[in-house]
Amino acid sequence: GADDYLAKPFEIAELEARIRAQLRRVHRQADPVVAFGDLSFDSRTRLFALRAAELALTPREYAVLEQLLLKSGRTVSKAQLSQSVFGFEDEADPSAIEIYVHRVRKKLEGSNVRIVTLRGLGYLLRHED
Repeated sequence: GADDYLAKPFEIAELEARIRAQLRRVHRQADPVVAFGDLSFDSRTRLFALRAAELALTPREYAVLEQLLLKSGRTVSKAQLSQSVFGFEDEADPSAIEIYVHRVRKKLEGSNVRIVTLRGLGYLLRHED
């Protein structure tokens, strides 16, 4: 879609000013790094880091942690995680999500970031001060 419109006839100075304004808006984009306690996520490189050290994750562990971080502060149900991890695979065992959550928890050990289980509701990513 269009971000601006300039009716004819127009002055070249007006066109230049509008182009400069658009370029300023583009360069003022949000920081691509999201920090959550000791955990950080760089949306450009799509890498997680724990205290500045890259966190080695399998694709499914990555999907679990990404969903929890994107919805940080909110509960993420097993069904939502399953959809993110397995897509539309009908054969996904419901307990498989528990296994991936357990693996991610192990990788977060020693940090101030925790995955909290809310019985009957799902999981919540929380950091402690």
